[in-house]
Amino acid sequence: MEHEQRMARGTSWASDQLQWARENPVCFVSDLSKISNRVHSINGNRTFWLTKGMIDKNSDPDAYKHESTEPDEEFIEGTIQPLSDALVEIRVRHLSSDDFSKMNQLSKVTGVPLHIIP
Repeated sequence: MEHEQRMARGTSWASDQLQWARENPVCFVSDLSKISNRVHSINGNRTFWLTKGMIDKNSDPDAYKHESTEPDEEFIEGTIQPLSDALVEIRVRHLSSDDFSKMNQLSKVTGVPLHIIP
């Protein structure tokens, strides 16, 4: 975490529920108020370049300084246990039949709706 000058494992979640559609075939719509993990508002690109500069010797360690500090994602520390408590909906697009079967099964197990987005 840049503001706390420490590394943390976790997951980034976009607040913009449509952002996922540009890059990923699966979107887990969640209610973050239902989890106990620490949540930090971050800028995804800034965090990516900061981390890359720390672990990749071929990367510019100051590249992150050129990115915005305006938050566009939420960073959730640690593992979300159980995710089903926070899960509201699963959205999918362009999945293989195997991956669709997995998401369909997850929907059934968690009891949250599965929506196919064209």
